[in-house]
Amino acid sequence: MFWREMMSREQQIGAKPAGIAGTLAGRLMNLIHKKEYSIIIKAIQSRSELPVSTILDIGCGGGAVVKEFSRQFSNAQVIGVDHSAEMVRLSQKTNKSVIKTGRVKIQQNGVEKIEIESNKVDLITAFDTINFWPDYDLAFGEIKRVLSTGGRFIIVNGYPPVGSRWYEFDKFKDEHEYRSFLAQHGFEVSHLEVKNQTIIIESKKKAS
Repeated sequence: MFWREMMSREQQIGAKPAGIAGTLAGRLMNLIHKKEYSIIIKAIQSRSELPVSTILDIGCGGGAVVKEFSRQFSNAQVIGVDHSAEMVRLSQKTNKSVIKTGRVKIQQNGVEKIEIESNKVDLITAFDTINFWPDYDLAFGEIKRVLSTGGRFIIVNGYPPVGSRWYEFDKFKDEHEYRSFLAQHGFEVSHLEVKNQTIIIESKKKAS
């Protein structure tokens, strides 16, 4: 019972970080995942077949992913969105210097209604956030809308083993469920890997 209560509390903080606990969680995520995210983004860049001019990071949290994208994709505009006001403020602080140049923008909105025009974005990422989305059909529909044809949507998410406490929390239990749901919403998987209990799925938006 105790671990279930703790897990529920962690889920609440992760779903919409708020207050001091939320801000601390965002800072902790920035520190814990900095090296891992840097390696993943470098690999994403190496697989870029077309020029990337606009990048969107959904659920940007404390802004570490946005900062790393702005560093490694130096010619791209990077947009971070999060529905938590605390995370927006923290992400703006993390990326303060790059925001001043106009290359980075942080905005508050949820994945079900992304305030970006259609077919605008070349690369969309979701790092450790997809489990907290309330409506997957709406979310994937919005991602498809703002993504350019041939643009890439990349999911980076925990991949806990069967029987672990986080396994039941995950919406998608294995790579086949990810592939199936992406295909249903107009995406074709181009790269998939599982490493250190993390799954990375790169997909492309199919032509209508």
